[in-house]
Amino acid sequence: MKQWLHPGFWVTFVIVLALGLAPIVTQSASTREVMFTILLAIGMAVSLNIILGYTGYVSFGHVVFFGLGGYLGMYLIDSWNAPLPLAVLGGGMITALLALALGASILRLRGAYFALATIGINEAARTFVANFEPFGGPTGIELQFRVYRNYGGPTQALWITYYSVVGITLFAVIFSYLIKTSKFGLGLMSIREEEKQLTCLVGSNGVGKTTMLRTVMGLIRPWKGSIRFDGKDIGGTPAYAKADLGLVLAPEGRQLFTEMTVEENLEMGAANRRARPNAKKNLERVYEMFPRLKERRQQKAGILSGGEQQMLAVGRGIMAKPVVLMIDELSLGLAPVLSLQLFQSLRQLRQEGLTILLVEQNVQMALAISDYGYVLAEGKVEIEGPARELAQNQHIRAAYLGL
Repeated sequence: MKQWLHPGFWVTFVIVLALGLAPIVTQSASTREVMFTILLAIGMAVSLNIILGYTGYVSFGHVVFFGLGGYLGMYLIDSWNAPLPLAVLGGGMITALLALALGASILRLRGAYFALATIGINEAARTFVANFEPFGGPTGIELQFRVYRNYGGPTQALWITYYSVVGITLFAVIFSYLIKTSKFGLGLMSIREEEKQLTCLVGSNGVGKTTMLRTVMGLIRPWKGSIRFDGKDIGGTPAYAKADLGLVLAPEGRQLFTEMTVEENLEMGAANRRARPNAKKNLERVYEMFPRLKERRQQKAGILSGGEQQMLAVGRGIMAKPVVLMIDELSLGLAPVLSLQLFQSLRQLRQEGLTILLVEQNVQMALAISDYGYVLAEGKVEIEGPARELAQNQHIRAAYLGL
């Protein structure tokens, strides 16, 4: 129930409701026509936000479903004598099922490929409607006057249509918010947040940050839900197979091979099939990023300082050629100067296009270098959003930054 207390939802809902009631209260036809157009625009914007806002993808085919819904509604009225509210609902539901079926496929595409696919859908739908005789072909559907008689004439029919649009727009606002707070919505938003970004996960001790990383990596088996990577469920995939896919964890406490040399530890990071062909190139990359490791490459990892061991843990992760690099407590137990150097290295990796998920006790620094952030509380996501906005959130500043 906590999700329904969010003021953003209620402000939006009340504004839409007020706009919808204005013509009903005044019984003004001109006001009705203005609000009709505004409510249609709000409904389209809310539905477009599910794709454009939640995933960050550009959709050029969104208006297709709006148009198809209109054609289907008109067809049900004209050819099947369906009641007006039922025709509006039926057109929307059929189109929604079509969008769901298409979305299940094209949401697996990424970036420009998704946008191109929506252009293809747009053109395919346009060609279909222009040549589909029940929809009137190129000229469209022309409603007969007899349709209006069932509702007492055109004026009353327009009011019934308006009531339907008010209800549909309110439903769109509620449905959009329900999606955002659902597991499906988190999956949509993860499309936007995961790719080539630095995302941080912060929260008090014991809320499940490390457990989450270990579960994603396959070190803990989830008993419920799913873990999706690149559109596939990898919840049951063993850790070594996830490393081959490009999921790499730099664990809390470094967990190095202390009796092996620095270079041998780095070479162990390139043991998976994905990383072996680029082992030498990645080794030079690590040494370039962390010159201290190159200086100490023949020393045993166990005699390095805490900061140098953390550099080695991150370097070993880079050696694995990750698609997503997960780092647990980067700055734990380190001096501020060394912590700053490590955070700068993460920013460099982010600029090179690597996706990073960071669990970090230094909330202020984590939010400063991240693109997006999640705040965990009691094992659940309490707050999320762009890192800059979270850094200005008064609750986070008071609870985690002491400000």
